[in-house]
Amino acid sequence: MHAIIGPFGFIILSIIYFKKFNYTTPFHTAIIFISFVILVDFFLVALIINRSFEMFTNPLGTWIPFALIFISTYLIGLILIKRI
Repeated sequence: MHAIIGPFGFIILSIIYFKKFNYTTPFHTAIIFISFVILVDFFLVALIINRSFEMFTNPLGTWIPFALIFISTYLIGLILIKRI
Protein backbone atom coordinates (compact mmCIF):
# COMPACT_ATOMS: atom_id res chain seq x y z
CA MET A 1 0.00 0.00 0.00
CA HIS A 2 2.77 2.42 1.01
CA ALA A 3 4.71 1.61 -2.17
CA ILE A 4 1.74 2.56 -4.37
CA ILE A 5 -0.06 5.42 -2.62
CA GLY A 6 3.06 7.36 -1.64
CA PRO A 7 4.43 7.85 -5.16
CA PHE A 8 0.98 8.68 -6.59
CA GLY A 9 0.43 11.25 -3.86
CA PHE A 10 3.76 12.86 -4.66
CA ILE A 11 2.98 12.81 -8.39
CA ILE A 12 -0.10 14.93 -7.65
CA LEU A 13 1.87 17.15 -5.27
CA SER A 14 4.63 17.56 -7.88
CA ILE A 15 2.16 18.52 -10.60
CA ILE A 16 0.66 21.17 -8.33
CA TYR A 17 4.09 22.44 -7.28
CA PHE A 18 5.57 22.67 -10.77
CA LYS A 19 2.47 24.30 -12.28
CA LYS A 20 1.93 26.91 -9.54
CA PHE A 21 5.32 27.59 -7.95
CA ASN A 22 8.31 25.97 -9.70
CA TYR A 23 10.93 27.76 -7.60
CA THR A 24 13.45 24.92 -7.64
CA THR A 25 14.82 22.51 -10.21
CA PRO A 26 13.25 19.05 -10.50
CA PHE A 27 16.30 17.48 -8.82
CA HIS A 28 16.24 19.88 -5.87
CA THR A 29 12.47 19.47 -5.50
CA ALA A 30 12.85 15.68 -5.47
CA ILE A 31 15.56 15.98 -2.81
CA ILE A 32 13.37 18.26 -0.68
CA PHE A 33 10.30 16.02 -0.99
CA ILE A 34 12.16 12.79 -0.23
CA SER A 35 14.02 14.42 2.66
CA PHE A 36 10.70 15.38 4.20
CA VAL A 37 9.38 11.82 3.82
CA ILE A 38 12.53 10.28 5.30
CA LEU A 39 12.53 12.69 8.24
CA VAL A 40 8.86 11.99 9.00
CA ASP A 41 9.41 8.24 8.71
CA PHE A 42 12.46 8.41 10.96
CA PHE A 43 11.30 10.80 13.67
CA LEU A 44 7.55 10.21 13.74
CA VAL A 45 6.94 6.68 12.50
CA ALA A 46 10.09 4.86 13.62
CA LEU A 47 10.89 6.69 16.87
CA ILE A 48 7.45 7.64 18.20
CA ILE A 49 4.87 5.30 16.67
CA ASN A 50 6.79 2.04 16.12
CA ARG A 51 9.56 2.64 18.67
CA SER A 52 11.77 0.57 16.40
CA PHE A 53 13.90 1.00 13.30
CA GLU A 54 12.78 -2.36 11.94
CA MET A 55 10.77 -0.66 9.20
CA PHE A 56 14.02 0.40 7.53
CA THR A 57 15.00 -3.25 7.01
CA ASN A 58 12.05 -3.82 4.66
CA PRO A 59 12.89 -2.72 1.09
CA LEU A 60 9.31 -3.02 -0.18
CA GLY A 61 7.84 -1.04 2.70
CA THR A 62 10.47 1.69 2.93
CA TRP A 63 13.29 1.91 0.40
CA ILE A 64 11.35 1.19 -2.78
CA PRO A 65 8.70 3.82 -1.94
CA PHE A 66 11.49 6.32 -1.19
CA ALA A 67 13.04 5.63 -4.60
CA LEU A 68 9.68 5.81 -6.38
CA ILE A 69 8.80 9.12 -4.70
CA PHE A 70 12.15 10.60 -5.72
CA ILE A 71 11.94 9.31 -9.31
CA SER A 72 8.31 10.33 -9.81
CA THR A 73 8.92 13.85 -8.48
CA TYR A 74 12.02 14.27 -10.61
CA LEU A 75 10.40 12.99 -13.81
CA ILE A 76 7.21 15.03 -13.36
CA GLY A 77 9.39 18.11 -12.89
CA LEU A 78 11.37 17.37 -16.05
CA ILE A 79 8.20 16.75 -18.05
CA LEU A 80 6.41 19.87 -16.84
CA ILE A 81 9.35 22.19 -17.46
CA LYS A 82 9.79 20.57 -20.89
CA ARG A 83 13.24 19.03 -20.40
CA ILE A 84 12.00 15.63 -21.56
